[in-house]
Amino acid sequence: MSHTIFVQNLSDHDQEFEVHSWNSERNIVVGAGQIVGIEAHDGTTGAIIALHEGIEGEQAEIQKNASDGNDVIDISYDVGAGGNMTVQQVDNPATLKGDPSFMQHLDDAYQSADEDTKQSLEPCVHLDDNGTVVRIDSINAFPQLKALVSSFADNYSDQSSVPEGSTDIQVTYNDGDATPPNPIVTVKANDSTFVTLPGSFKGRVQRGTQLPATWVEFQISADNDGAAHGDISLEQGCDGAAKISATDGSGRSNGFTDDIVSGAPGAAFQNKPDGTRALATTMGNWISGPNQAAIDWENQKVGQRKAYIQGGTGTDDVASSNKCLSVDFY
Repeated sequence: MSHTIFVQNLSDHDQEFEVHSWNSERNIVVGAGQIVGIEAHDGTTGAIIALHEGIEGEQAEIQKNASDGNDVIDISYDVGAGGNMTVQQVDNPATLKGDPSFMQHLDDAYQSADEDTKQSLEPCVHLDDNGTVVRIDSINAFPQLKALVSSFADNYSDQSSVPEGSTDIQVTYNDGDATPPNPIVTVKANDSTFVTLPGSFKGRVQRGTQLPATWVEFQISADNDGAAHGDISLEQGCDGAAKISATDGSGRSNGFTDDIVSGAPGAAFQNKPDGTRALATTMGNWISGPNQAAIDWENQKVGQRKAYIQGGTGTDDVASSNKCLSVDFY
């Protein structure tokens, strides 16, 4: 069985990550405010390592479904750091590992150090033009750096614990606070719920945590007009209809309401790991390449104007000036 490791970048810039054991050992680049999923089979062990100008930094170390049937997760700064990273089991914030503000705490400790200590740290602590710490080298290679980190991060290199069971994993990166912002909510049939998100949020909502899935993509406050914007995407699969609407009285909406999963040709399917029926990706990912049968079926039943099927143009954007959008899943 396999699960998904979701790597979320909360920063305002693209961030590259080195991937060990999964994704065919290929690096990933996660766009600003975006999430990338990586398939991880149970019983595998690997790491997601943030790169800073090509140099390895903080890393999430993950063992999926260890010998006792539980995940083992950890954040390590042993090879260095240049940003903030946390890791947790999806839907289980009690398993959160890592200091969400590690770099800020590190800078505070450095600025409070005496001049002799700062001088000893020159080979391994890197500052910007304002004298702020932006990166450190391996704490194992520099005892004085290890002592500095130990002064504010108890058990910084031994944060591993054993959560219960094997689930999807969320890795969160940020230059600032790396606390995972994505709430996971359960909505009863024919019911609704309201979710509060920060104005900087750029991401998506889907059913569950597995792919393939219909994505409702949105941001809370766009740079150009300050409004919330959103759309529907079938590029990572389709597990049902979805619609996104403005709530500012403009009446703007987009998406579709018909069931296009039932009745689809057999070649268009790629079921989720839990067995749920879904239509395959139209753009390709770690599961499979683009599925032409799904592309043809979705173009026939939905069309590019109502949902992204292939490419990043041709789908109507929904804007809501009050920074609030309504999402319906069918």
